Amino acid sequence: MPSNILPSGPLNVRATDSQAPCADTLLGRPHIPAIASAVHRIGATVKGFVEQPLAPLQGRDEILAQWERGIDIEVDGGVRLRALDAASGKFHVHLTPSNIDHRSLHVAFAPEGDEKNAVVQDHPHAPSAPVGFYNLERSQQALDTVERVLQAAVDAPETSNVNRLRAESILGRLNKTQAYLSALAQVRQEHPILGTLKQVAEYAYETKKFGDENDEKFKSSVGAIESYVKLKKGSISNEVAEQVQEEVANLKTDQKKWVDWRARTGIQTYYVNFG
Repeated sequence: MPSNILPSGPLNVRATDSQAPCADTLLGRPHIPAIASAVHRIGATVKGFVEQPLAPLQGRDEILAQWERGIDIEVDGGVRLRALDAASGKFHVHLTPSNIDHRSLHVAFAPEGDEKNAVVQDHPHAPSAPVGFYNLERSQQALDTVERVLQAAVDAPETSNVNRLRAESILGRLNKTQAYLSALAQVRQEHPILGTLKQVAEYAYETKKFGDENDEKFKSSVGAIESYVKLKKGSISNEVAEQVQEEVANLKTDQKKWVDWRARTGIQTYYVNFG
């Protein structure tokens, strides 16, 4: 589980500018970190003075935090959080231990206003898919884990002002995604059948070939959910109905992918961690 990545109790952390490749590099555009950083700092200093003449250093830090959003946070005990822009347009956060023990946590925050397309993967063998009803608890726990690290960096006296601003900015994105998940949890409380999407996902990933027992359970469960959503059309919003349709479509796609993979390779077992 994602909470096992971090030590218990208060976290001792050290936040630094991210050393990961920036989106420019990933997109194939030339990027020389040392030169780019120096140019950015000069430009940010000038712009900060123009925009906030009474607090130019604060203005500079705010601009740097917007221009270079990446941050590395080392946690005592060997865990590292790395947050960076990516060519996909999402903002990625990776939380990994220093030793190889098959634990990791990855969150890709979608652009603001598109929180439903944030992606959470809390185990190397866990499905990587947008947050939703089927992985609600896992997504909430993953975000809570990332929040602990970011908040520790914000609270640490040694954290520079610009890195504190970066951490606070990421926390803002995270909080919006948490709010979206809280809204889904409220909907699920009102319509418990939507909670069965977690079981539907297990049927999808355990299907070895179409027509087997898991496939039949998958189809039956999906049919029951879709019938319920149609029956409750007046009390379920269009947004929730679309969320359910998208989750079912994603699960059908993954089911077919693994059925085809098993047929092609002859391997009939595939480990998927559902927690």
